[in-house]
Amino acid sequence: MRKIKTFLIVSLFVLSMLALFFIFKNNSESRSYPQRKIGVIIFSKEFEDSFRGFSDGVKKYNYLNIEFQVVNIDGDLTKVESALESFHQKGIKIILATTTPVNQKIKELNNKYGFYVIFTQVASPVESGLAMDEKSSGTNFVGVSRVAFVTIAKRMEIFKDAFPELKRVIIFYGPNEKFLAKHLAQYKDMVGNIGLELYLLPIIDEKSIEDAQKLVSDTTGVFMAPSPYSVKYFNKIRDFADKNKIPIMAIDNYLVQKGATLAYSQSFYNDGLQSAYYLFLILKGIDPKSLPIMRPNNMEMYLNKKSINNLKMRFNKSYFGYADRIVE
Repeated sequence: MRKIKTFLIVSLFVLSMLALFFIFKNNSESRSYPQRKIGVIIFSKEFEDSFRGFSDGVKKYNYLNIEFQVVNIDGDLTKVESALESFHQKGIKIILATTTPVNQKIKELNNKYGFYVIFTQVASPVESGLAMDEKSSGTNFVGVSRVAFVTIAKRMEIFKDAFPELKRVIIFYGPNEKFLAKHLAQYKDMVGNIGLELYLLPIIDEKSIEDAQKLVSDTTGVFMAPSPYSVKYFNKIRDFADKNKIPIMAIDNYLVQKGATLAYSQSFYNDGLQSAYYLFLILKGIDPKSLPIMRPNNMEMYLNKKSINNLKMRFNKSYFGYADRIVE
């Protein structure tokens, strides 16, 4: 009996030591990477969810000693150059950057620095000149595409189907987004085929949104294109829509939680979460030029019931059954 008891005590001790060994081994592996500084450029505070997703994703890969240097340019692209210079002075080699305009500005300046750039909230990486091909980037830029131009037609059809009386659609975009404006103009014929009129209005400031009042009728809606400026001014656009009791098809699901009527997208948070895989690969020594551009892996539909109940326009109630989430 004494021998059995001794055997059990010794066995438990050995098992305990083995458990401690593996815990220590795993922790030391996750912390053994040299400390890294990663630069982050956020277009405005509305895109902070993307960085939060990226940060959480990095932790999943056990990179616990990453230090982020975050710069919020608050929609001012002239601040990008000083951010890059600051990163360069600190020895930073890798950047996370949100939105097409920010990444295009970095690309314009990157010959001087040679940063590896992981992008999020880029509507079309190839068409915007950030990548040569979706199968392999061919440049220092890689990330998750919003496939926003691919999904515009689908989102517009959903908007019309959800609000059958919808006839006039207002799209706000940034004054310097010529690439976007040119692309959106191509959709005028498409929306005409489903009985819609399209009005493209640049946002110079908050007053620009109020100037859209002349276009408002009982059959008007706001459609958010992949423009960071429309996201930056979302609160004003939402107030404008609420005042006129018209719906908003948002560019991102999280905006439905802030008062937009509906959205069909992957969230900014999940964009960042998915993009973290690129940091894992780059820190393993893989050149971004050889990496493919990823597409969203979690498209969902959100509805805001309070917003819907506030509208003048009739809502197709079938969509309550289609929605992945209904915000009360």
